[in-house]
Amino acid sequence: MKFNIQLVRLAQLNDTLQYNGYDVCKVTAYGRGIEKYCVEEDSPLEFTVDTRSAGVAPLEASVTDADYQPVDVEVKDNQDGTFQCRYVPKKRVKHVVVVTFGGVVIPNFPVRVSSQTFTYLLTGPSEY
Repeated sequence: MKFNIQLVRLAQLNDTLQYNGYDVCKVTAYGRGIEKYCVEEDSPLEFTVDTRSAGVAPLEASVTDADYQPVDVEVKDNQDGTFQCRYVPKKRVKHVVVVTFGGVVIPNFPVRVSSQTFTYLLTGPSEY
């Protein structure tokens, strides 16, 4: 019974979103700033959010580092249904990127990004 109630609420939410003139399910995002291993300290990262087929609604982006500290995100409306998002990590740690469209998180988000670290195992003859 509980499962059916949740399906009805989800259907009502979907109807509400489409009634308001937008469909968050049609929003996509791409770019280096949301790739799995992209974080470098003090290096700007960017990604694009495409809302052209989703309608019109407010877009917001946020980034939080591993210490739960917010990172400033600059969101630029390209006036063509796309938005350019830019942030600069202050530390080389994991970050979480969240994008909302009309107050609803877009598909495939939140995204977790981090720095790529390598572990080397050196083997060979020892002179000791």
